[in-house]
Amino acid sequence: MHSNNVMQIIQHNTMNNKHTLSAIILLLLSTLSFSKGIDIGLQAGPTATTALGKNSIHPRADIGAATEFFVRYNFNSLVSIRTGLGFEDKGHKYKGIITDGAGNPVYESTFGHRTKYMMIPVLVEFTFGGKKVLPYVNTGLYMGFLVSAVDKYNNSNEVLIKRKVTNDYRTFDMGYLLGVGIKVPIKERWLIDVGMRNAFGFIRTNKYTSPVVSRFYNYSAAFNFGFAYKFGK
Repeated sequence: MHSNNVMQIIQHNTMNNKHTLSAIILLLLSTLSFSKGIDIGLQAGPTATTALGKNSIHPRADIGAATEFFVRYNFNSLVSIRTGLGFEDKGHKYKGIITDGAGNPVYESTFGHRTKYMMIPVLVEFTFGGKKVLPYVNTGLYMGFLVSAVDKYNNSNEVLIKRKVTNDYRTFDMGYLLGVGIKVPIKERWLIDVGMRNAFGFIRTNKYTSPVVSRFYNYSAAFNFGFAYKFGK
């Protein structure tokens, strides 16, 4: 009897989860059904990234790259919902002096930490302006899924050490986004899309702590250049 009751509870919870997921999907689809048109596009560009948090070390920004395939659901000329799938380089670097036993400097060492994430943003976008130039602002959340993480030590005596450290970092990241940009219509169906997006992570990325590292949070500023094709009205 006890086993049967447990199975019934598990089946009941599973059905409730399926109903909840179905309700969310139906709500999302019903919301998007009110869109007056859809823009599908591609963007790419350089990023400046670093790590935030209260740590004894102070990382400097490093340069990476990001690309994204995006879909924008336009409810009217002002409000849109934008999402997509992208890949982004994140990381940071800092320099230190390696000393000998007597404290004398021997050589300078540069440490670099690089990660690659698959990114899924969900943004609310507000568009202004006329027909020729359309400024916009957007804000929302992102979900990031870690693909790989690598540490590099590059010494001034040309000794390079590269180490894969993916297992030392959390596989899931999340944060909020704030972006600005402009859309420039080209003929009837095409748009040039240029913008800047700031991403502030609020989940600690490092699994382990040390005397110099307590919490790392991802931060990136991306400069995006792309285009989109308009479907619908």
